[in-house]
Amino acid sequence: MSLSEDQLLSYLAFKIAAARFSRPPSGLEPQQRKAVMAQARCQYELEEKVLAAPDSQHVFIPESTLTDTWLRMKARYDSEQEFDSSLAQLDMSPESYRQALERELRIDAILEKVAEQAGTVSEEEALAFYQHHPDKFTLPEKRQARHILITLEDRLGEAGESEALRQMERILTEMKEDGSNFGDLALRYSQCPTAVEGGRLGAVPPGVLYEELDRALFCMAEGSISQPLRSPLGYHLLSCDKVIPAEHTSFAQARDKIIEFLADAKRSRAQRQWMEQL
Repeated sequence: MSLSEDQLLSYLAFKIAAARFSRPPSGLEPQQRKAVMAQARCQYELEEKVLAAPDSQHVFIPESTLTDTWLRMKARYDSEQEFDSSLAQLDMSPESYRQALERELRIDAILEKVAEQAGTVSEEEALAFYQHHPDKFTLPEKRQARHILITLEDRLGEAGESEALRQMERILTEMKEDGSNFGDLALRYSQCPTAVEGGRLGAVPPGVLYEELDRALFCMAEGSISQPLRSPLGYHLLSCDKVIPAEHTSFAQARDKIIEFLADAKRSRAQRQWMEQL
């Protein structure tokens, strides 16, 4: 006995709800359930067109493939009872669920057959993509940095600002000329959570820190300490521990990933164009 439209809609809605909300349709809010059912209806109608297309008539799923998929799906459940309970929510018997899986596998195989018509990606196409998207193959310069933060309280006004600056001057006085005790001073004085790690910010790329800090950090020499810098949080001292040069990926290094990316794009485009004609 073939599956009814209601059974297939229930099956699709169950999968969509699990993917979007990690819950079955019965556990959704009314508005969420409505959106899931609308998506299930659209998907069902598209799948029916796929199955009715001339290109689909000679696509069949081997029994061994269906059995393997069936066993993998069952293995996701902790027990036979849990599996049966899941089928009950779908109002499906094991046999009807197996039919739904076969239908799903057949649709996937049809779309895979369509995708194969997209052809391969040539070396010239890959090279053109590489040359037209240089930003995708360059990692910007980074700075290994630490900081000490003294925060400001708005209620203290100018007095608080002056005190924060005085504290910064005291920290600078305590700091060794080479900044080797920067981490110890950060642990003692910094009012940022990074204090417990000696003020460590990690390898910082451009554009991550506040603009005032970012501008100063990327002008600093390796091993240098900044003067007090103002940000919306308060006053900072920056330590530029290391300059990490920009990295450039050669075409030879990127070639395989580019071909894979372009091939996937070609396949998706072929499938989309084919479905638009149904």
